[in-house]
Amino acid sequence: AVVDVATNGPPQYGAMDVTPALGVALKTEFMLRAFNWFDPEEPLTYQFEYSSVQGLPLVLQSRSERAYAVARLPGGDTGKGDRLITRVRVFDRLGVSTSVDFTVVVEGESAVTGGFDASGALTEQLNSADGDLDSTRQVISLFGSVLNTVSCSLAPNCTALNRLACGLKSQTCGECVLDYVGDEGPANSLCFRVSDLPALLNSTDGGGKFIAPDKTCASNCSGNGLCILVSVATLEQLSNCSETDVTCASACDCSVGFGGDTCAVPASEFESAVSLRGSLLSNLQDIIAGEDPTAESVGSWLSSSLLLSEKRDELSADGAAVLFDIAGTVIDTGAAVGLH
Repeated sequence: AVVDVATNGPPQYGAMDVTPALGVALKTEFMLRAFNWFDPEEPLTYQFEYSSVQGLPLVLQSRSERAYAVARLPGGDTGKGDRLITRVRVFDRLGVSTSVDFTVVVEGESAVTGGFDASGALTEQLNSADGDLDSTRQVISLFGSVLNTVSCSLAPNCTALNRLACGLKSQTCGECVLDYVGDEGPANSLCFRVSDLPALLNSTDGGGKFIAPDKTCASNCSGNGLCILVSVATLEQLSNCSETDVTCASACDCSVGFGGDTCAVPASEFESAVSLRGSLLSNLQDIIAGEDPTAESVGSWLSSSLLLSEKRDELSADGAAVLFDIAGTVIDTGAAVGLH
């Protein structure tokens, strides 16, 4: 006997575009559009999003039958010509999906004229959202990305350190390039090949003592603080921490009147960023309370919470408590909807 088994594939044949293809962060309204998608299992639904510089998929418009979205976008990756990846996910009636990307160029905050009042702009846009979940989600993604913007003007020669270019942390190189090891994540310490380690460990001062240089702080703490060396496990201050030692790290102890991981931000601006981040977290908590839990919505909650926790030094005690509550909800609800 012959048994025919019909399988359901994802939607196909379609594309997306974004107009205009070039714009300015916070200012330009972009139209994201999906078209020519086909699947026998109708109706089709569409979810529009973009990828943050950190690679997080941030939802602009949650899954619906509307095949377009209008949104302002944050600046693109300065290390890649201000390019920003937008995306549409297309679902059929049974939930099978596919996605397609479209790259736009969004000039960053340096292209926005000076005197930008982030607090006032955030309040205005939240008032305009008027409780609409997708509009509030857009505001969280946009301003969260703006808060995470970093300056790389004083970053060291990352190639010489065998690291990726600066882009995730102010004045700090990215992670180690392929086949090199060192401090995890963004850092200004040297990365080295594992095969080179024996030679490094045999480098001595003539008396048998290893002489690898100590780790340094990004941009020397901008001249507004002291560079200290600490244990990764205990945060205890140390007298030395060589570049090949992954158990310790360098950090800036900022002088009064300055904040941020490189002490480059005046205290008033730093406190404003802390307040804005706390406000965004509270609004994310409101979205979670008002939205039906699905695999897509919980995924969106997770990405937004990761975005808002990117700069941990900008989390107040209250903000950290809200983030902790959100994390618990995401874990519990994610398990309930089958996310692992």
